[in-house]
Amino acid sequence: GINNKELKQTLNIHENLISENAYEKKIKIMNINQKIDLGNVSIEASKLITMPIMELEKNIGTIQLLLDYKFNETDMKYLQNAVNLMATYISKKQKDEEALNYLQLIDKNVLISKTDLNGNITEVSEHLCRLSQYTKEELIGNNHRIFRHPDMKKEVFEDLWNTITQGNSWHGNIKNKRKDGSYYWVETYISPDKDINGNIIGYTAIRTDITDKKKIEEIAITDGLTSLYNKRHFDLVFKQQISLSKRHGGLLAFAIIDIDHFKQYNDIYGHQEGDNALKKVAETLKKSMRRHTDFAFRLGGEEFGLLFHIKSKEDAEKIVNLVRKNIENLKIEHLKNSASKYVTISAGLYIINNNDISTEDEIYKKADDALYKSKQNGRNRITIVEA
Repeated sequence: GINNKELKQTLNIHENLISENAYEKKIKIMNINQKIDLGNVSIEASKLITMPIMELEKNIGTIQLLLDYKFNETDMKYLQNAVNLMATYISKKQKDEEALNYLQLIDKNVLISKTDLNGNITEVSEHLCRLSQYTKEELIGNNHRIFRHPDMKKEVFEDLWNTITQGNSWHGNIKNKRKDGSYYWVETYISPDKDINGNIIGYTAIRTDITDKKKIEEIAITDGLTSLYNKRHFDLVFKQQISLSKRHGGLLAFAIIDIDHFKQYNDIYGHQEGDNALKKVAETLKKSMRRHTDFAFRLGGEEFGLLFHIKSKEDAEKIVNLVRKNIENLKIEHLKNSASKYVTISAGLYIINNNDISTEDEIYKKADDALYKSKQNGRNRITIVEA
């Protein structure tokens, strides 16, 4: 066979022509009339032709040919056609390789997935597999619900599906669950995929990992002991939700809750048990506030707050009473509690309507006054006040 090393050395004799050709984009024919040894093949070369390989007026390469004495003008036209075909092939191959490299880049670095109309995964990137800890084989064919974290309220997904099934794009932040049960946050954009007739045939979701950002945000607004929202976040949400209720109508319920005789509980059982009791009460409050418009706060010490939208005063009373009963049913022993042998709560409940002209401070004070009445009247009870 031909010795590749010798072949390369032979052609590099005139390698300066290659750089000139790339700049000038012209065919150059050089008379050389010399014997060229290509390993076990020798030819009497009469000409050295340097030709640009052109694709849409763009030079994508250069080819050099050694020709014997039989070469003529007719051969030149044939050669040009052959090089043009070569240019088309090279260009297509380069584009295919670029497309493949681009797809591989997306696969490795972009959190992307495609689903059918029912949310069943049809394609998923390697990067999303790494983040979620699932393999492609585990995800493809499975429903997107495999990522759903129990902390995410169903209303978020109802809004998502209502948006994309109508042909619109949806944008929002979603807390997802990994295979091992841990969580991650993604900023998500979901767009419908359509056929040439405009019919929706599936959906594409592109995500950005915002877990670290969310963790920092959560620390800033979360009470360290109970994991409920803290007083700082309450001040912001309280104002926003009151404004929202007055602007759009409807009723908003605000309850201030206090653990009965909590100082005596700490005196008897110690502060460690006191902290455990706070955590259990907080968990009960959190379980009761499941809608995306429901909020539970630790306002300080043994005092908590609930803020939620309702359809009637009776709804609010029913919800807070259920919370009260659930906390007593925790059966946390409290021998110094005058209202029960277990830990109980008292609550002041204020109902805000869209005609309420009270300020946030006034609303807070009215709910706090109602809480005081609950304590005066024997504790382990609710007192309701309306605007």
